[in-house]
Amino acid sequence: MSYDLVRGGWGQVTYGLQRISENQLVSGTWKPSFYGYDGHGNVRFLTNPAGTITDTYTYDAFGMQIARTGTTPNVFQYSGEWLDSNVGLYYLRARYFNEATGRFETMDCCEGDFDDPATLHKYVYAHNDPVNRFDPTGKATLAEWSIQVYNRVYSIAVHSAVHPWTILGVKFYCVHLQLLTYLPGVPGSGSRWQIPLPPLCSTVFDWF
Repeated sequence: MSYDLVRGGWGQVTYGLQRISENQLVSGTWKPSFYGYDGHGNVRFLTNPAGTITDTYTYDAFGMQIARTGTTPNVFQYSGEWLDSNVGLYYLRARYFNEATGRFETMDCCEGDFDDPATLHKYVYAHNDPVNRFDPTGKATLAEWSIQVYNRVYSIAVHSAVHPWTILGVKFYCVHLQLLTYLPGVPGSGSRWQIPLPPLCSTVFDWF
């Protein structure tokens, strides 16, 4: 059992690379729900322990809720992030995101890259490409290809035991894991980027 800092109540939460399920105390009764995600990481539905869908969610590209069914309390929706009901905005660690405007509420603390003009806009979300990108920290946009790179590097690392590029492949795998781990999650959010580094990586970093 854990105390949910977001809701301010008691609940039982199961995590993997994403939030898997949550058992909430609702009106004095424990109510377990399991999260269903799409390829972007959006929560699209909740199920009960029997696998029956109890709630569904539909969003536009920037996360504005278009339709919803069900009444299960749930503050984790677009991109699996916390929708702060106190302000009606998504909390993305460094900044709040307004899904109605597709913009952050405060300026980006990063200067941006002149070679990539899209990074110079101080309020835009995910380079105005929320279908293929997302921003879990409010500071840096991540694209779907980042996940593909991770999967590819992992595959190289674990299948190159007799290949002369073994050490380099494993190091790339560890560096990518480290970058993902550096993206912090809010307590209780179950951020999919909180990935523990395997012991192998500490050894690899010592080699270089």
